[in-house]
Amino acid sequence: MPCPTRIATLLATALALTAAPPAARAQPTPGPSARVDALVERYRVARQVPGIAVAVVRNGTVIKARGYGVASLELGTPVTPRTVFGLGSISKQFTATAIMQLVEDGRLRLDDPIVRHLDSLPPHWAPITIRHLLTHTSGLAEERWLPNFVEFDRHEHRQLDVLRTIYADSLESAPGAAWAYRNSAYRLLGMIVERVGGESYWALLHRRIFQPLGMTATRSSDPKTIIPHRAAGYGRERGRIVNRDAVTESAAFSEGALMSSVLDLARWDAALYRPTFLSPAGLDTMWTPVRLANGQTHPYGLGWFVAPTNGVRTVSHGGSLPGFITQISRHIGLGLTVIVLTNAEWASPQRLAASIAGVYERALVPQPDSVIADPEPDLTARLGAALEELGRGGLDPARIGAEARDAFPPAVVTDLVRPVRGLGAVRRIELLERRAAGAFVWRRYRAVLARGTLLVSAVTDAAGLVVSLDVEPGEATSEPPPGGR
Repeated sequence: MPCPTRIATLLATALALTAAPPAARAQPTPGPSARVDALVERYRVARQVPGIAVAVVRNGTVIKARGYGVASLELGTPVTPRTVFGLGSISKQFTATAIMQLVEDGRLRLDDPIVRHLDSLPPHWAPITIRHLLTHTSGLAEERWLPNFVEFDRHEHRQLDVLRTIYADSLESAPGAAWAYRNSAYRLLGMIVERVGGESYWALLHRRIFQPLGMTATRSSDPKTIIPHRAAGYGRERGRIVNRDAVTESAAFSEGALMSSVLDLARWDAALYRPTFLSPAGLDTMWTPVRLANGQTHPYGLGWFVAPTNGVRTVSHGGSLPGFITQISRHIGLGLTVIVLTNAEWASPQRLAASIAGVYERALVPQPDSVIADPEPDLTARLGAALEELGRGGLDPARIGAEARDAFPPAVVTDLVRPVRGLGAVRRIELLERRAAGAFVWRRYRAVLARGTLLVSAVTDAAGLVVSLDVEPGEATSEPPPGGR
């Protein structure tokens, strides 16, 4: 006969189970790595970016490295941490390092006039020093790419021929007086590296930086060379994703023609904590903000932006080439580095890198952009009306400048509709940044709608009509990389 006590116990248990539902099983909180995976993949799909590679490095040790999407849309080749991307202006920190190595060798000085080391330069460039070139305070005009940027980068060029396009231009400011990002300055620096170093720019970087650090994937962008794991680069034309040709060595040269992987850049990051190729004092010089002639400083050192992130000491740089946009952000104050390489001209890796950093360090969580005074509220109101039109599935052609009508075919409008649809009425639009270039003005806004937030970049002509428009979800933060490459 069953024990009465046991029967009573079983009955009590059964009654308890039927009287109350079982407790929901606690869901584990995703760790930082999984949260980054979700963040990057969500961004990649929403922005239709073919491929993204990410590395997160803590005090010189890789704690995450992963690829997302594809390196080639045609072949379906997946992105991995070994995939090689065009770096664009991240190359500038290597050019600056090569110059600093020559300084520490005693072969040149930062305050040497550039005419001491290069022949055939215009007489009015005589006051420009190597330091002015490194800090973008030379006053030089920007080199001209003819017939246009993409076509220029397909061909080889003699360096002096490129610079001769600005020989007749007056200096835009006295050397040292103002900061203006100039690729032309870094082309000159590459020429100085070759003249003083006695070998090609590429050979010197390989011998003195890449080979000692084990950066075996880092090299020049040469369209004819077989480069293992090379990603294809992509642009957009009339709403379609298109191939971009690889950039030639001489076209972007020392201003932006390097290629690398996130793993190689992680090795570079680690070496910056324990420098053997340059003294700690040399690195401190590179990471010191430039002081202008009026005594004010600008947050750029030698080949690096040096603006803090939420008060945390940070050195960083972005890059862009036909088909590629890239970013390296070294939050030195917390020993955290985020590297993001993409093969899409429309990607925003700086914003993505900022969001990834915030996953690992609460102190680095991106803060809302500061709103600035809006000098053209009527124009901003018209942009708000355009966003509401996009939310309804269209865009009035009368809002587009005549010179840009062909750039807004139905496929492009469809791309603009996608992030806006379903968000409802515009509640407010806040101006975050404004830059004028002749008759054209570039503005960046945060648009708050009934059911979401958008970041909007727009270029307008003298009549206030749109000639360029980009819309993306508002969870992305921070500003795009400045400058050309």
